[in-house]
Amino acid sequence: MTGEATRLLVRFGRRYAAAVRLATLVPICAIAVSRASPEHVAATASVVVVAAAWTCGYAWWLRAGRGTVPVALDVAVLLGLFASIWWTGAVEDRNTGWLRLLVTFACVTCQWHTSP
Repeated sequence: MTGEATRLLVRFGRRYAAAVRLATLVPICAIAVSRASPEHVAATASVVVVAAAWTCGYAWWLRAGRGTVPVALDVAVLLGLFASIWWTGAVEDRNTGWLRLLVTFACVTCQWHTSP
């Protein structure tokens, strides 16, 4: 019985993590594009597309139960997205808040489907 409860709890954690990451994606992407300066909208939008694609793929992987996506890969992608702040002019525009939100929700949900 203990093994069954553990399996169900891990499954619930994976599905809930996927749902939370997807639910927060739309407002985070809207914040990113709406706060970008006119000359940086295209660059910011392209980074937002990458962030959205990664988040959707990651959530699909979690919900499908195909095994844990390596946390190191998730961290590498998120660090790459955060490194885009110099390309998108986010530092000058003070538009790094959306990235902070994306990384925060990723860190919070990661603990629901990974081992300590």
